[in-house]
Amino acid sequence: MFRDFSAWYHVVIWFDADNASSSQKLRVWVNGKELTWASSADSGPGGNWGTSAFRNINNTVRNDISAGYQGGGAPVYFSNQYFADTHMVSGGLVAHSSFAETDPVSGSWRPKSYVGTYGTNGFHLDFSDASSLTSGSNAGLGKDSSGNGNYWTTNNIVLTDSVLDSPTNNFATLNPMDIVAGESVSTFSNGSLSWNSASSVNGTYSARSTIAANSGKWYFETKVTTVGNTNDNLTVGIRTDDGQLRAMANRSLDIGYYKDGAYELVQNRNPPWVVGDVVGMAFDTDNDTVSFTLNGNPFLTKTAQGLVGKTWIPFVSNTVTNGRAGFATVSNFGQGGQSGLTYYSDAGGAFTHAPPTGFKALSTSKLPAPAIASPKSHFDILTWVGNSTASARTVSGLGFTPDFVWSKARSLAYNHQLYDSVRGVGKLLNSNIAGIEATNFLYGYLSSFNSDGF
Repeated sequence: MFRDFSAWYHVVIWFDADNASSSQKLRVWVNGKELTWASSADSGPGGNWGTSAFRNINNTVRNDISAGYQGGGAPVYFSNQYFADTHMVSGGLVAHSSFAETDPVSGSWRPKSYVGTYGTNGFHLDFSDASSLTSGSNAGLGKDSSGNGNYWTTNNIVLTDSVLDSPTNNFATLNPMDIVAGESVSTFSNGSLSWNSASSVNGTYSARSTIAANSGKWYFETKVTTVGNTNDNLTVGIRTDDGQLRAMANRSLDIGYYKDGAYELVQNRNPPWVVGDVVGMAFDTDNDTVSFTLNGNPFLTKTAQGLVGKTWIPFVSNTVTNGRAGFATVSNFGQGGQSGLTYYSDAGGAFTHAPPTGFKALSTSKLPAPAIASPKSHFDILTWVGNSTASARTVSGLGFTPDFVWSKARSLAYNHQLYDSVRGVGKLLNSNIAGIEATNFLYGYLSSFNSDGF
């Protein structure tokens, strides 16, 4: 199950239709691990996998990336994701480890350069040429960099669909999962950079970014794409990670700029917002300062007491009143996705206007090194098969001594069991019921925290 919508996934597919073994005809790896599924009855080259219907890839028929067919004709299935690096090797099978490897420190699966050949019909799309679309020549977004010249014609794509995100450097976006509970008005699109609260339903609607900062100097921009009622508030700013989503109600938790003023920092937008307005915000969490620009023109720089020592998240918010239409915006944390941008190497991002000196785009490559380099050395999952006996046993393979264990039977409707080293072994809490702590020395209790498990 692919639950992390902000993560990159590395997918390798082997298609060997002529293989006599049905289990070897189609194999798939995701992040270095091979997927398993029920075996196919299509054994041998004469099976369905060996028929012409399944040989469209690497053949003289139309092929599509990010679209699929059902019975021919125009595509009817479309994907909804970014592509960062696409390889196709024809005439042979290449190990999945030719394209990525395990990071020796973090244990994560990371990309690496492919140094093999591609075969006659193979190609490599690295999407690095965003100067044009591709049609009729090996240039632009569909350029083949394998040396074969097997370029791909771009369809239903515009240049602003290309952004700087990659598996080694993720930029912040707005977070469609971080909204007010039960709120169904706001919509997210364009890779969660565009946010639309243009609804006549009264209320305050907010969207926060996927990356927060508690140190350093950062810059981002918000562009107005739809203007709501001039009497309603569109707010651009930062708020603490414990700030309210519903409204800017606590001045110690929010710093923002809007048409009729701002909490913490008072600044009017006068005349009212117009389509195309770009608000730039720079915030320095080390020196308690914030500054705003409007369409590249500085209009506010001020000391903002309380930035140091707190975690701050960029946000956009809109209050709709009296059934009037709200606003729509597009955010830019440096990844681009808009026309008229310039790449600023010092900041590490593409913006409409130049960031102040020393301020960075909000991306993973600019964040400080994490205190925990190897998450699996501190948090992991173990599975085991119960033996329905009272005999002692050890569950091992964790690689460290746990301080907190949360266990749950997967095949039976038993309660969740929570143990921690502070309260001690045998002291049980159940997260799914309103019971008090119990001392459990019956079946399934935890009797020790070991160096490799429990």
